[in-house]
Amino acid sequence: MNRNPTNWLFFWAGDHGADDGDKVERLELGVNEDLYALKNFCWNEVRMFTHLKEIVLMVSEDEDDKDTLMRVYETTAKRTRLGWPNWVVPMIKVKNTEEGTVWGQIRIQESADKNLVAESAEGQEE
Repeated sequence: MNRNPTNWLFFWAGDHGADDGDKVERLELGVNEDLYALKNFCWNEVRMFTHLKEIVLMVSEDEDDKDTLMRVYETTAKRTRLGWPNWVVPMIKVKNTEEGTVWGQIRIQESADKNLVAESAEGQEE
């Protein structure tokens, strides 16, 4: 098997931010079933990209699971944000790679009363 090192990306960062991760503003992440087993989904790693403005989660799940999975993404992002109050949660866009549709977008922000609120928008064909 030929493994091209340019296909691999590794950041060793701890709690201090990934090397050059502060330059990344948009990230596409392929979601596989292993991520669903993590308490905070992928957000502990994503928060290392300190200037991230948008993340696109590329999922290949059934359309029937859309509502459940959108809640998982929102809930785990909120939970991670509560643990890391300085983390600015990027716009989360979810795209189904099988259907070619955008399931929706999630934006998590702090309200005036310091509660976390999520704004969701339904997706469209792309």
